[in-house]
Amino acid sequence: MWKGAAGTFVCETGLQRAALRRAVQRPVGDDDAARGEPQRRVFPQFEQIISFADFGKKTTFMPADMNALPPQMTDGSFDFTWSAGSFEHVGGQKLSVGFFLNQLKALKPGGVAAHTTEFVISTATAPQNVECGHMTVFTKPVLEAMLQEVRSAGYEVIGPMDYGVGSDPSPLDSEPYSVGHHFNLLANDREGHRFAHTSVLIVVRRPPQ
Repeated sequence: MWKGAAGTFVCETGLQRAALRRAVQRPVGDDDAARGEPQRRVFPQFEQIISFADFGKKTTFMPADMNALPPQMTDGSFDFTWSAGSFEHVGGQKLSVGFFLNQLKALKPGGVAAHTTEFVISTATAPQNVECGHMTVFTKPVLEAMLQEVRSAGYEVIGPMDYGVGSDPSPLDSEPYSVGHHFNLLANDREGHRFAHTSVLIVVRRPPQ
C-alpha cells in the first residue's frame, strides 16, 4: 500500500505485489492503473524511473477504505506498506491509530511499514492530539502510546523516533500554503488556536519467523 513516488521506485526494483492508494479525485479505472495514470498526474518524472507499461505489469490497483481494509490487504502477504501524510486524515485520533495498527497485519514476516504523519511541534508534549479540520495532528505522548501498542502486538519499532524539527531554514508556512516544498507549517485547530506542525516518520517491522 502506498501513496506518491515511493511505489514507483519500489516497482523499479522488481517487487511485484502492491496496492496503490488512489492519488486523484475522480474515479480511476483498471485501464488508468495499468497506464500508471494516478502516479503520472502527481509525479511527472514517473518515466525517468519506470515505464508506464512496466508499472502496469508490476502493480495491482485496489481502492479501499482506510478505516475498513479488506481481507486481501491484511493477509500478511505484503513486503512493505507505505504512506505519506495520509492516515491523519481518516477521521480523528482513534481512527488514525486504528488504521496504523490494522495495516501492520498486511506485512509478511520480515516486512516493513514506513509511514509519515503530522506532528505538533509547538505543543509536542500535550496529552491529546490537535484536531484541525479534516486532520488530526499527533503529539508525542499519543504517538508513544500507539507505538507501545505496536510493540505489545509483537512488532519492532525501528528507531529511535526522531521528534526534532530538522534544519530546514525556510520560515513556517501558513495558508494559503506555498506551491513549493515546505516542512514546517502553521495551522489553526478547531477552537482557532494557532499551532505549528511538521512531519514525522514511523518505521515498523514484523519480525522474521
